[in-house]
Amino acid sequence: MSEEASTSCMWCERPFRERLTGGRAQRFCQSSCRRTFHAAVRSWALDAVANGTLAVVDIRNGTRATRALRSWGEQLPSPPDTGSQDDALLDLMTRFLVEVPRHTIEAFVKFRFVEPHQQDDLTAIMAALKRIGRTPSISRIA
Repeated sequence: MSEEASTSCMWCERPFRERLTGGRAQRFCQSSCRRTFHAAVRSWALDAVANGTLAVVDIRNGTRATRALRSWGEQLPSPPDTGSQDDALLDLMTRFLVEVPRHTIEAFVKFRFVEPHQQDDLTAIMAALKRIGRTPSISRIA
């Protein structure tokens, strides 16, 4: 006898037992959570297209959202100062730039993937991205 897999709903985070009948991986505990998620994502995407941060061609071509959502000509901010150049540990560090579009974080707050006080919390944002099956753009910087 096989054990039933238990997981959490991608929308409401309640635990549920996955079906054993096959098909796509089950991500929602009930159809109302799935419908609510799809409505929220549809609304978010329409807003992103309307405000110019997401192009229909990128949706059609399946371009990764982390690249498609950056506006043309948008300059990346300078990385924050990590301390004195005299710091002996600085030479041992490798720095990375993690890029998540601002409106993605705003949508996470709006749809309660993260709490308002977590909008600058990289761990919370990464967890929310993981819940929807996405990864941010990560670049190594010198």
